[in-house]
Amino acid sequence: MRHPRKPAVGYWPELAVAALLMIFLFSSGSHAENAAPVLVLGSETDFPPYALTDANGRASGFSVERLAAVAETMGPSIKIPPDPWHEVLVAFKNGRLDILPLGGGVIGLLILLVLGWSLSLRRQVTRRTASLVAEIDSRQATEAALQRTINELTQIQDELNQSRNRLDLAAEFGEVGIWDLDIVQDTLWRSFRHDQIFGYDFPQQEWCVKTALRHVIPEDRAKFRQSFEEAFCTGKLNLECRINHQDQSQHTIAVLGKVIYDENAKPIRALGTVEDVTERRQIEEKLRQADNRMRTFFERQIVGMAITSLQKGWLQVNDRLCEMLGYSREELDGLTWAELTYPDDLTADVEQFERILNQEIDEYTLEKRFIRKDGTIIYTDLSVGCVRNPDGSVNYFLALLIDITERKNSEAKIAVALRQLADKTQQLEMANAELKQFTYAASHDLRAPLRMVTSYLDLIVKKLGPNLDDDMRQFIGFAASGANRMAALIVGLLDYSRTGRDSSLFEPVPLEEILQISMSNLQVSIEETGAMLDIAADLPTVTGDRIELVRLFQNLIGNAIKYRIADRPAKISVGWRDDGPEWVVWVKDNGIGIDAKNFGRVFEVFQRLVSATKYEGSGIGLAICKKTAEHHGGRIWLESTPGEGSTFLVAFPKTLPD
Repeated sequence: MRHPRKPAVGYWPELAVAALLMIFLFSSGSHAENAAPVLVLGSETDFPPYALTDANGRASGFSVERLAAVAETMGPSIKIPPDPWHEVLVAFKNGRLDILPLGGGVIGLLILLVLGWSLSLRRQVTRRTASLVAEIDSRQATEAALQRTINELTQIQDELNQSRNRLDLAAEFGEVGIWDLDIVQDTLWRSFRHDQIFGYDFPQQEWCVKTALRHVIPEDRAKFRQSFEEAFCTGKLNLECRINHQDQSQHTIAVLGKVIYDENAKPIRALGTVEDVTERRQIEEKLRQADNRMRTFFERQIVGMAITSLQKGWLQVNDRLCEMLGYSREELDGLTWAELTYPDDLTADVEQFERILNQEIDEYTLEKRFIRKDGTIIYTDLSVGCVRNPDGSVNYFLALLIDITERKNSEAKIAVALRQLADKTQQLEMANAELKQFTYAASHDLRAPLRMVTSYLDLIVKKLGPNLDDDMRQFIGFAASGANRMAALIVGLLDYSRTGRDSSLFEPVPLEEILQISMSNLQVSIEETGAMLDIAADLPTVTGDRIELVRLFQNLIGNAIKYRIADRPAKISVGWRDDGPEWVVWVKDNGIGIDAKNFGRVFEVFQRLVSATKYEGSGIGLAICKKTAEHHGGRIWLESTPGEGSTFLVAFPKTLPD
């Protein structure tokens, strides 16, 4: 460090004395060559001296180091003025001046006086120098203290930078943006995360409150302004609003801040954080909705729900459970579920309850009766589960109760009805067995007399044939026709009674084979009437009884031939379609047709819609068709227009019901 300069005047007295002494010595040296040395020029205390002389008064050396020290201290202030003694001073300074022995008492005295004056000045210079040195030391101490202060400030700045870096890092990992608003200048310092929250991929050049406000959706701008105005008064900012992201998506941000005031309580600065809470709010909204749904589910359930304690107390119940038990929530608070359990059902419930407490099971289900407040009994399906603590112990129980009282009452009624039905079924089986016996007897015992009647009528005609007049022949014809119709009725009844009796003969049956057998049985009628049949190819295969299926299609085709219009040939077509779970097969004709009002009657037994004299028949054929279709798990119906024809449709299930 550079020392302060010493005043140049402090050394000039010594230099003047030295100069005078040198001049005197120079001028009188020729008169005192042999004199002894009388003076050594130098300082009283400092070493080295300015000049040295030998015993003969000759200069033995000049202390250039001392003058150099003085020059170094005083710096450029040491100047040698241009005067007559310049050469002497230069020689003196360079140590090349010869100093002659001094002589003469007066001159010596003068020299001593001058030397005393010089020494006095020297002491003043020494004191001044000491003062300057003290000042220099003080300044050095001050500069050292200042340097220490600078070092401390530098360390504080480094720590501040580290703290800011840590804060930025914490903000980055915490997804929080930091902002510092100069309210007076309306300038805003932000961390990069702040701009990212608003949708920017790089820091923005400029930002202010108006910039942020432009991002706020119009509906929230009033709230944004009001929050800042309140913050200027309260010192705290707590704001949540929606913003339009840079990509035009809508986000929700949360802003927290603190306002700083000047000495006049005027807000001058605000700083805080901003966070994107969109996802959090969405999750909270979903949780809120889920909680509302759960509350609604719990409160408005059609079943009873309850949370119970380990001591069997009711912790929480819904309205439905109160309705089931007949107690209010307040009344249930003072009761346990064990007190409301029907005594005969308590043991089974407690056993399962204890198994949950012992960590053997986590849930159980059973049928259980409860005693209502009015003393009546209700039946419930009870399901109980538990919520356990981390250590496995039970925290509380969840119970779900379904009122099955009506079902149990219905089951009791059904049980009675089933017993009654079993009795009736047994009676029907007995009646059916009797009917079978009757049918068998009718098919034989009734047909035998009819065969005898028709046989004797034939014998009468043969024996009396030539002698019978027209009336007698007509009467005998009526009797024979009646006997034949009676025989047909008996056969029809027998077929009807047998249809649908046994399903053990069911097997896969190709309908193409069934149609071929049916047409073969009707071959005579087809040829006599000239009927034209069109049978579709690739008829499906159904599961059923071959004999019953032949009778079904033989009756349908036979009716189409029978109920034709006389002046046009019968045209009959058999087709099919795939109706998903069913095969639908139809028989279509161009016959007389059926009025829609008779669609229901046509499938009933003995229901004839035309005159027996014009169209022969027993009135049982279509009833047998209906019974056959139902026996095969299907159905039969018709579409018809009088005078244009009819279509009978039969649906066969692709898979028979169990």
